[in-house]
Amino acid sequence: MKATTKIQAERVAAAGAAKMSGQGYTFRLYAGHDGAGHVINPQGDRYRVNTQAGVCNCPFYRENWQFGTCKHLVWLKAEFDWQARADAEAADCAEWEEYGKHDLVASKS
Repeated sequence: MKATTKIQAERVAAAGAAKMSGQGYTFRLYAGHDGAGHVINPQGDRYRVNTQAGVCNCPFYRENWQFGTCKHLVWLKAEFDWQARADAEAADCAEWEEYGKHDLVASKS
């Protein structure tokens, strides 16, 4: 699909990205990835994506490269954001658990 504006391209990309997890898309990151890897659709087709550079080799991106978006970029960025939040929450929980252990020791003294 050829988009005529950046807003249109972003809307199409966001709508497509919203469906991807439920459709069985997965991703594989390159070692030392820095945002680069493959997004794999349920049929096994792979698209090279680099979220830091903002590029993908899918047909939508190639046709609309000037807008710098596609569903694979939007989805992978969202996956990274989710993972970063999950990691931060896990670290926060571990920190609170450690803090709670010190309180229990202090209260037993």
